[in-house]
Amino acid sequence: MDEVGRGSLAGPVVVGAVIFPRGFSDNRRVEFVKKVNDSKKLSHNSRAKMVKVIYNHALDWSIGVSTAKEIDGLGIVESVRRAARRAYARLQYHPDGILTDASLLPKRNTQNVTEIIKGDSVSVSIAAASIIAKEWRDSYMARLSQKMPYSTYRWFENAGYGTQRHRDTIRVYGLTDLHRVTFCRGIVNDTSVNS
Repeated sequence: MDEVGRGSLAGPVVVGAVIFPRGFSDNRRVEFVKKVNDSKKLSHNSRAKMVKVIYNHALDWSIGVSTAKEIDGLGIVESVRRAARRAYARLQYHPDGILTDASLLPKRNTQNVTEIIKGDSVSVSIAAASIIAKEWRDSYMARLSQKMPYSTYRWFENAGYGTQRHRDTIRVYGLTDLHRVTFCRGIVNDTSVNS
C-alpha cells in the first residue's frame, strides 16, 4: 500500500493497494519489474503504461480516498490512515501481511504490517500501489478541472499541489470547496470557501 496527495492544497489523499501473485517480482520477463519506481519520478505516459500491466497481472487492487473535508476535520495523518483502511477493506483478498511506505497504518491496530522507508523505490508491490494511486488521483483532479469553479485553478497541470501559479490563483480567487482550508492558511487570510 502507498499514498499520494499528502501535501496537496486541494483534493483528496489517495491510497492504492496491490496484491501480486507470489514470485511476480522475480519474473524478469515482465518489463514493469525492471522499470518500476516511485510514481512521482515517472512520467504520466510511463505510469499509464504501467497501470495496464498492474491491472493485468495483479491478483487484486483497490483505491481508498479521504476527502479534503476529512483532512481538514481529522488531520492528514488520520485521513491517510482512513484512506488506507478503505483501500484494504475494498480488496477482495485480504493478505496475511501488508507492506506499506512509512506510517500508513498504525501498528498497534494492525497485525503483520511491515513499514519500508522509501518503500515505493524498493518494493514492486508498494511501487505499484503508488502508481495506481497517483494515476487515479491525477485523473480525478484533471476531470475536476473541466468544471466550474475548479477550471481556474488548472488542476489538470498541478493536481492540486502548491505550485506558484496555483498559490497565486488562490490569492486572487480564494478557495473552493475542494481546497484544504488548513493547508491554505498562509496563502490567504480569509479562509472562507467559494463554491
